[in-house]
Amino acid sequence: MITRTTVLSDIPDSVYNDLPTDPEQVLLVDIETTGFDAVRSDLYLIGCCYHDGGVWKTDQFFAENKYEQAEILLAF
Repeated sequence: MITRTTVLSDIPDSVYNDLPTDPEQVLLVDIETTGFDAVRSDLYLIGCCYHDGGVWKTDQFFAENKYEQAEILLAF
């Protein structure tokens, strides 16, 4: 499993005005799979974006093979 955290530095101030709540209460999540069929598809990436300590960060959890799906779910 590969994990990566990135600090985002180019978020415009207008993002803060459009949020319905405090940025520290926001979590954006994205998953990537190899298809739409739960039986034949694999989960290979979970990404999330959150506000922490005054900056936006992204975390990515990447499964290098289908056997690491449970590991990235637990890490997330």
